[in-house]
Amino acid sequence: MLKSIFSKQLAAYLLSILAAFVILAFGLNYMLQNFFVNQAADTLVRQGQRIAASYEHLEGITGQMGRGMGAGMGLGMQRNQALARFESDMHTLETLGASAFLVSYFEGYLEGIIATGDILQIQLDEEMLRVFDGDTIILPIPAGELFDMAMLTVGYPIIVEGELWGAIFMSSSMDDIAAATASAMRLVFLAMGSALVVSFILVFITSRNMSRRITSVGRAAKEIAGGGFGRRIDIRAIKKDEIGQLAQSFNHMAQSLDDIEKTRREFISNISHDLRSPLTSMQGFLVAMLDGTINEQDREKYLEIVLGQTRRLTTLANDILTLTNIQDSDGGSELSTQNFDINELLRQTIILFESQIASNELSVNIDFAEERALVNADKEKMSRVVHNLVENAVKFTNSGEIRLSTHVKSDKIHIEIADTGIGMDDATKAYAFDRFYKADASRGSGSGSGLGLAIVKEMLAVHGEDISLDSELDKGSVFSFTIPMA
Repeated sequence: MLKSIFSKQLAAYLLSILAAFVILAFGLNYMLQNFFVNQAADTLVRQGQRIAASYEHLEGITGQMGRGMGAGMGLGMQRNQALARFESDMHTLETLGASAFLVSYFEGYLEGIIATGDILQIQLDEEMLRVFDGDTIILPIPAGELFDMAMLTVGYPIIVEGELWGAIFMSSSMDDIAAATASAMRLVFLAMGSALVVSFILVFITSRNMSRRITSVGRAAKEIAGGGFGRRIDIRAIKKDEIGQLAQSFNHMAQSLDDIEKTRREFISNISHDLRSPLTSMQGFLVAMLDGTINEQDREKYLEIVLGQTRRLTTLANDILTLTNIQDSDGGSELSTQNFDINELLRQTIILFESQIASNELSVNIDFAEERALVNADKEKMSRVVHNLVENAVKFTNSGEIRLSTHVKSDKIHIEIADTGIGMDDATKAYAFDRFYKADASRGSGSGSGLGLAIVKEMLAVHGEDISLDSELDKGSVFSFTIPMA
């Protein structure tokens, strides 16, 4: 039923808000009822204090008259005033909607002497008898126990001349308190209903917007899964929250996939050209030799050319297999480390490129801090690293200089291979070590597959080392890396 995130989130929010409102309603009803009960009880207690005080004053004057104390006319006026005050206090109870029952207490005998309102007599239970011990009692009495209806009863002791004379019991209908509570709760329900409507609108809008943004990301993911790597999410229309961060990360992922796809296509194009050129050349020479176009005297020359092309294809295939082996098996076979002189390895590598160096009219500057620099590494892999970097320097430098240097840096040998060749711009440097990327696409058709620097980086990574590149367009490049000392 609830299949979409929008419907689930909306239902969850609304149920949570509704549950909170129900709990709040019960809590407020309980609190309001207690408030009105306490308020009514306090009012009755205060009125009971006034009635007890006025009755004590009335009984005091009556006692003085009975003992013949003072002028009769004066005491009579005082008694009338005290009686009027007592009657006024009793009448105040009626205006408050309460009934009263005045009980005298003498040597354990109780006698009701005054009743107001609807109370004609009252039955006293054990709890109510505590008032004759001098306590003030407050008792909510359910309907059917002492009264026909639920009543709030307050008992207040009356003390005359320091002795307990009796008590006054005041009762107020709980229906009045329930009516006051219901009236307050109606206002509460009105406010809560308004809040619920506003909450529903806000939750609906928020949930819908969130669902739309997630749906937008989902649609973009489907497009990319179908090969549409150019798809992007417009993050300007998405807030900077978790979904916005997800959309931004998604765009970064899509850009990376797009870059990989472009690199893959470029690599296939380059490899196809690198394979087609020597194969076409070899096919042409072989056909010419078979049909007699090439005479016997020149056949050996052209066979050497065909052999060279096959070596070039073999090198290309080996590069691809080497890089794939390193990346797929975390370095391929285990490192076969040994101690060797990295300076000597650099010298031997330069000698291998002697003819190319002479052809390009290059000068070689060797700057070794020590005559020998012993390192501990896999010599075969380090040979490939140095060979690829020197080959790269020779290939892209014309009438310039190649510089090789080594020096001790902490417990490692720091190696630099620099040239004054064509260099790289910032865009090219960012992808220089990427697999299948050619630093100079305009010259890529001549030789190389764009794997040399990727192999260098992976082989150094196997040793736990990294390589850095500092290059400037038309000024040359500097490759730097370190190897642990022996």
